[in-house]
Amino acid sequence: MMISIDDEKLKNFVMDGSENSIQTIISKLKFISKIQEGEKIDVHRLLLYPNTSINNVYRTIFSRGESRESALNFIKITIADALITSSSYLKNDQQLYQDIGFMILKSLEESKIGIKNIIETYKNDRMYTSKFETLISTLDTKLSYLKSIYCRT
Repeated sequence: MMISIDDEKLKNFVMDGSENSIQTIISKLKFISKIQEGEKIDVHRLLLYPNTSINNVYRTIFSRGESRESALNFIKITIADALITSSSYLKNDQQLYQDIGFMILKSLEESKIGIKNIIETYKNDRMYTSKFETLISTLDTKLSYLKSIYCRT
């Protein structure tokens, strides 16, 4: 029996544990949405740390490679994967796939809450706050575009 593209999409939604499975993408977006002001991300372990002196020392010693740049890249990659995947699902004529696409769009919208909290955490670093603000602006534009094309009437 030959597997169709739709069957492959459903497999990715239900069973696939890969980086691009729907559950993984939505889980990462929900993780981003839950970032509170003052928290910093450990991208490799997907943990959040309060901004304390002890945690700053721990992150310096044990979390090599963790930085504002790695947090920004993690968020940018997650958003890009989500936008590509949601577009793919929204294009499908079947209701199930469109529902999944809209679920991703909703999670993208919610992720902006955490990104805004990151901006507040790094408010003294104008370059990174500008990068995160630009990320939100471009995300808003892409979400508006996708909603205008695929919005349910």
